Amino acid sequence: MIETLKEQPLATTKRGAPPSFGLMYFTPRDVLVPRVDRQCIMRFCEAMAARGLEVEVVSLDVRLDYEEPTRSRDLFDVYGLRTRFTVAVLPNWTRQSGAERINPLLRLVAYSAYVSRKLLARKSALSSDHTILYFKNYLLGLPFLLVRKLLGRRIVLLFEIHVPPTRRLSRALLRHMDGVIPVSRILARELREELAIDPPRILVAHQGVNLQAVEEVRLGKEGARRLLGLPLDRRLAVYTGKVHDRSGEIELLLRCAARLPADVEMMIVGGREDHVERLRERARREEIHNVRFTGFVAPADVFHYQMAGDVLVTYYPSDLPINKYRASPGKLFEYMASGRPIVTADYPALREVLSPGAALFVDKDDPEKLAEGIERILADDALGERLARRAYQDVQEYTWERRAERVHEFALRLSGLKFSAEAE
Repeated sequence: MIETLKEQPLATTKRGAPPSFGLMYFTPRDVLVPRVDRQCIMRFCEAMAARGLEVEVVSLDVRLDYEEPTRSRDLFDVYGLRTRFTVAVLPNWTRQSGAERINPLLRLVAYSAYVSRKLLARKSALSSDHTILYFKNYLLGLPFLLVRKLLGRRIVLLFEIHVPPTRRLSRALLRHMDGVIPVSRILARELREELAIDPPRILVAHQGVNLQAVEEVRLGKEGARRLLGLPLDRRLAVYTGKVHDRSGEIELLLRCAARLPADVEMMIVGGREDHVERLRERARREEIHNVRFTGFVAPADVFHYQMAGDVLVTYYPSDLPINKYRASPGKLFEYMASGRPIVTADYPALREVLSPGAALFVDKDDPEKLAEGIERILADDALGERLARRAYQDVQEYTWERRAERVHEFALRLSGLKFSAEAE
């Protein structure tokens, strides 16, 4: 269900009480098309709302040339969210075949107009003492800087970044943000050294997982397989995440499956039906008989597929620049919470989150090495149990609640406000 924001009178801070914060999260994608990255956005916003912030997610309603199964299902149910917040979906008049590449100028115009109407034309809509404008698209920095100039320090600009900026304008805009939130320490170091961004304005904030949501649906391997109708007598290597027929990661997984023993099945969870059907046809054509494609699964339902596996796999190819900095793939933290052992390509950024005893690292871009890693875990139950146990211990530090707390405190510090010990 999409809620609309109710206008409220301007709030004032009581003497000695910490100021209230509102959060407007401007999404780079259409949240009505649920994928792993949008799951991360919605989970983070849920955690911020649970802290008492007034939260509003602002998204475009992209008119697609295909049907998304979730359009007829409650949005909060799709994402498995318990704490509700406002979601503003802005209409547009374009059609496209996918929601991955929204026209940046369309997004700029739509979001700028919305902010102008919401914050400038009706200042009474600012019911919090401070409003965080949280975003990932550089061009939005232009209108948002103007909003901050007009409304002063009541506006805090937070920019989440996943790879270093390559354009001069992007670099200039980044330097003018109140705070920058890289998702890895490797990226943070480059921001300090190459862009000369002051360390106090940088917060490394990895993604996370809602452990309570995981525990509420936790099942043993056999129970999860019975629920999903999966075979009990086969060993399953499970991948959950982004699935399309041009993905380098899926390409490597298929080549790995062809090298696995016949009784080990590679189960690939997710994907639009048209992409999945082309992948199924390719597997038939190449006679890869031990791969299973589930098709689209709502984010709230993915946990049981992870729990059904004997081993969980993530295997990013090295030809994507983002993988140098990708310490926080959304599915990684769900994997760590699932209680199943993980096999992953060995990237320095991933080791920021995964300690040596929390996963089996294998050479990247080598399907044969990946297959060997999977077989090694399947042949050694004690090893798998040790890896899974350590990963579960480590993930306690990477929850959405902890991330929300750190971002909230970061915004508080950036606002330059101090409170007495009594208020704290």
